[in-house]
Amino acid sequence: MDKGKPFSVHYPIATISFHYEPDMDPDCYILTLEKLDPINTFDMDIITGSDAISTKKDWPKSVKTCSRMVCIDLYNLDAWTV
Repeated sequence: MDKGKPFSVHYPIATISFHYEPDMDPDCYILTLEKLDPINTFDMDIITGSDAISTKKDWPKSVKTCSRMVCIDLYNLDAWTV
Protein backbone atom coordinates (compact mmCIF):
# COMPACT_ATOMS: atom_id res chain seq x y z
CA MET A 1 0.00 0.00 0.00
CA ASP A 2 1.24 3.46 -0.87
CA LYS A 3 0.52 5.61 2.18
CA GLY A 4 0.85 8.70 -0.01
CA LYS A 5 -2.33 7.86 -1.95
CA PRO A 6 -5.87 8.39 -0.64
CA PHE A 7 -8.34 5.50 -0.54
CA SER A 8 -11.85 4.72 0.67
CA VAL A 9 -13.54 1.61 2.03
CA HIS A 10 -17.29 1.29 1.53
CA TYR A 11 -19.68 -0.93 3.49
CA PRO A 12 -22.87 -0.95 1.36
CA ILE A 13 -25.13 -2.83 3.80
CA ALA A 14 -24.13 -0.50 6.63
CA THR A 15 -24.19 2.57 4.33
CA ILE A 16 -20.90 3.66 5.91
CA SER A 17 -17.62 4.64 4.28
CA PHE A 18 -14.28 5.57 5.70
CA HIS A 19 -11.70 7.60 3.86
CA TYR A 20 -7.93 7.77 4.24
CA GLU A 21 -5.99 10.83 3.11
CA PRO A 22 -2.27 11.47 3.50
CA ASP A 23 -1.27 14.56 5.49
CA MET A 24 1.45 17.09 4.73
CA ASP A 25 3.46 15.42 7.52
CA PRO A 26 4.56 12.12 5.90
CA ASP A 27 4.11 10.24 9.20
CA CYS A 28 0.50 11.39 9.67
CA TYR A 29 -2.81 10.89 7.91
CA ILE A 30 -6.47 11.91 8.09
CA LEU A 31 -9.34 9.45 8.59
CA THR A 32 -12.92 10.49 7.90
CA LEU A 33 -16.17 8.59 8.49
CA GLU A 34 -19.29 9.07 6.42
CA LYS A 35 -22.72 7.61 7.21
CA LEU A 36 -24.86 7.86 4.10
CA ASP A 37 -28.18 6.79 5.69
CA PRO A 38 -28.67 8.27 9.18
CA ILE A 39 -31.61 5.93 9.83
CA ASN A 40 -29.50 2.80 9.28
CA THR A 41 -28.73 1.12 12.62
CA PHE A 42 -25.10 0.31 11.82
CA ASP A 43 -22.35 2.45 13.32
CA MET A 44 -18.58 2.53 13.05
CA ASP A 45 -15.95 3.68 15.55
CA ILE A 46 -12.29 4.22 14.72
CA ILE A 47 -9.81 4.56 17.57
CA THR A 48 -6.29 5.81 16.86
CA GLY A 49 -4.08 6.17 19.90
CA SER A 50 -5.82 8.73 22.09
CA ASP A 51 -8.29 9.93 19.40
CA ALA A 52 -11.62 8.46 18.35
CA ILE A 53 -14.18 9.17 15.64
CA SER A 54 -17.60 7.63 15.19
CA THR A 55 -20.70 7.71 13.01
CA LYS A 56 -22.73 8.15 16.22
CA LYS A 57 -24.44 11.50 16.64
CA ASP A 58 -22.33 14.30 18.18
CA TRP A 59 -19.00 12.45 17.76
CA PRO A 60 -16.16 13.81 15.63
CA LYS A 61 -16.27 12.47 12.07
CA SER A 62 -12.65 13.17 11.11
CA VAL A 63 -9.26 12.92 12.81
CA LYS A 64 -5.66 13.67 11.94
CA THR A 65 -3.38 11.13 13.54
CA CYS A 66 0.19 9.89 13.43
CA SER A 67 -0.62 6.64 15.22
CA ARG A 68 0.50 3.37 13.68
CA MET A 69 -2.28 1.43 15.41
CA VAL A 70 -5.89 1.79 14.36
CA CYS A 71 -8.90 -0.11 15.72
CA ILE A 72 -11.98 -0.18 13.48
CA ASP A 73 -15.31 -1.41 14.87
CA LEU A 74 -18.35 -1.86 12.64
CA TYR A 75 -21.47 -2.94 14.50
CA ASN A 76 -25.25 -3.04 14.47
CA LEU A 77 -26.69 -2.54 17.96
CA ASP A 78 -30.17 -3.59 16.82
CA ALA A 79 -28.80 -7.04 16.01
CA TRP A 80 -27.71 -7.40 19.65
CA THR A 81 -31.18 -6.68 21.06
CA VAL A 82 -32.81 -9.73 22.68
